[in-house]
Parts: sequence; C-alpha cells; structure tokens
Amino acid sequence: MQWQQDDLEHAERRLVTTPVNVANLLARVAERVRDSLGEAAARLVTQPDEGLYATVANGDALLVALTLLVENEVQNAASIAASVTSAGATRETRGVQLAARRSANTVLLGVAGGARPAPLDDSALARIEALLRKAGASLTLDPEGRRVRYAVALPLHALLPERTPERGGELGGLRIAVLDDEEQTRDALEAALTLHGAIVQLESSGARWLAGLRETPRARWPDVLLCDLQLDGEDGTQIVAALRDMEARGDYAGKALPAIAMTGQVARADSPGEERSLFAARLTKPVAVPALLAAIVAATQGGNESAGASH
Repeated sequence: MQWQQDDLEHAERRLVTTPVNVANLLARVAERVRDSLGEAAARLVTQPDEGLYATVANGDALLVALTLLVENEVQNAASIAASVTSAGATRETRGVQLAARRSANTVLLGVAGGARPAPLDDSALARIEALLRKAGASLTLDPEGRRVRYAVALPLHALLPERTPERGGELGGLRIAVLDDEEQTRDALEAALTLHGAIVQLESSGARWLAGLRETPRARWPDVLLCDLQLDGEDGTQIVAALRDMEARGDYAGKALPAIAMTGQVARADSPGEERSLFAARLTKPVAVPALLAAIVAATQGGNESAGASH
C-alpha cells in the first residue's frame, strides 16, 4: 500500500504546484501595496526579470506574504523619513526595492529599503512564514554588498509554460531518465515529457541512478538522460563522466547514452570543451518545451555528436 500512497502524493503535488511569472507577481504585489499605503508607497520600485518563472504551491498565500513583507519595509522607510524631517535634516528619503534574481535553481524575491531589513515583530514574522510554507517558499536573508535584505526563496521553474499544451507524440515512447534533486522540477519535467509521449524515470541521486544502471541490461537503459548540473552534494558533470567511464569499461554494446545538461546557472551553459563533450546539449532553465523536445530528438538521433550544441 505504501507505493500507492507515494503515487497519490506524487499526483497531488503535480496538481497543486504551478509556474508563476515572477514579473507579473512583483507587479501585483506593488499594486496591492500602493492601494494599501497610498503615498507612503510612492518610492516603491520593482526590478523584475521578465523571463523568470518560479514554482508555487499556493499563489494567494505567496501574494499575501510578499505584500506584508513589502508593506513592513515601506512603512519603516516612511517612519524614518518622517523622523528625519521632524529633526530638520535634509537627507533624501530612501526608496524600497522589490527585485528578483536567480541563484542556481532558486528564485530569490528580495525586499530592501536600507542597509538592514526592517524589523518584524514575532506575530508578523510567524504569519509571513506560515503563508510562505503554504506557497512552497521560505524566508531568508540575502546579502548584497554591504546591504542585507529579506528574500523569499522559491524553486526555479524548469520549463516555460506552453501556450497550447496539447498532447503530442513527438517523443514517441522514448525512455527518458530525469536526474534532478528538486522535486518540483522532476514533477514539471515528467508532466511535460509524458504529455508528449515519453516514458519517464525520475531520480534525485546520481550515485543511486548509476548503481541501478549497472544492474540493468543495456537494452533496458533509457534512451536519453536529462541531468541537472547542480545536484544535492553531487555535480552532474561528474555523474555523466562516471557514466562514460562505465560505458567504456563495461560490456555495454551500442552507442553512448546521450545526456542533456540542464542548469539554472547561466554561466555553466558555456563551459570548457572537455566538459561540453559529455553532453549532447546544454539547456538553461527555464527552457521552452519546444526547445527541450527538439534537443531530446536531436540527441537520440545523433548520440553525442552534437555535443557543441547549445540552446
């Protein structure tokens, strides 16, 4: 019965999590804060990343939590401005920034109004953290130079939403192994790949996946591997290098198992030639589904001969 429970929880996760456009989210938060605080929010500035998507479990909870966090920072900035004015000083009133950036496979939504975050009382902090847990997010501190700001951390969504997610057979029953330590990313990839005709195997540990592969006849190996480069305690490049060594040493007839690298680190999309030769393609998250499908088809048709390709 345990496997049935696990399958049920897995299906429920896929239903409740959804990709959220970060730029749209920040705009909604700013609008709510301005409606709530009026002129006090005049110096609120948003700095969105137009192409960034995050995986969210409860969008309403996230919106409320972010609004509370920004309102606290704006009110603190207004209070400081009022005290400076009453003292007869002429120091410029500081602004409050609501910005987004990626950090590997995480989206950080930062709120900053000064060198240090505005203090939160215990009840406000508890409410914000409870809302963020519902949203599948967490509250952290994000240092930036000499400043430290509150930041809401969310999983980076691996795929750009499809405009017309119609079921297709582009992958025609291909067996695809997905190696990623982020549960939400594995679920998103499984949903998209299954929709387009693939048979998907999910794995979070490279060492465990390799161990299972050693016990599997070559004819039953997957047709392609999607491998995140930054795994929990592992490096995806080293996992694929170990795969290539296993293929060279073992009795595994046939061409090399094509591997496609996926990464949330833009800098790792351009890497030394020796490292690139391990992969048929490298994709930077979030990736458009058509680009992912094209990379998979090209990899299975050409093995690793297209190792220099980048998407």
